[in-house]
Amino acid sequence: MSDARQLWSERFARFHTAGQTVAAFCAVEGVSKSHFYYWKAKLAEPRLTPTPLVPIQLTATPMAPVAAAVGHIELVFPSGLLLRLPHDYAPEQLATLIASVEARSC
Repeated sequence: MSDARQLWSERFARFHTAGQTVAAFCAVEGVSKSHFYYWKAKLAEPRLTPTPLVPIQLTATPMAPVAAAVGHIELVFPSGLLLRLPHDYAPEQLATLIASVEARSC
C-alpha cells in the first residue's frame, strides 16, 4: 500500500472513532474537506491487481488463396480491356502479360 493510501486509511480509522463532524475532524488533522472526500472516494474504489502475463506462441496457418475461392482472376485495364485468367495463372506469366498489355495501350 502506498504511503498516502496508508496515511488516509489510518486517518479514516481515527475519524470513525472521533465522533466529530468532517469539518471539525479536518481542522484538527490539518487537511482540507476536499482532500477528505477525495480520499474517501479513492479508498472506496476497488483496487485492481495486475494479472500476470501469459506467454503465447503464434504459428502460421496456411490460408487458401482468395483467387481459389473465386475460380479466376479478373484484370480490368484503364482502356476497358478485361482479362479473365485461371486462379492458378503463374505470377511470372501474369507480370509479363500485364507489361505487354500496358505497352500496347501506349
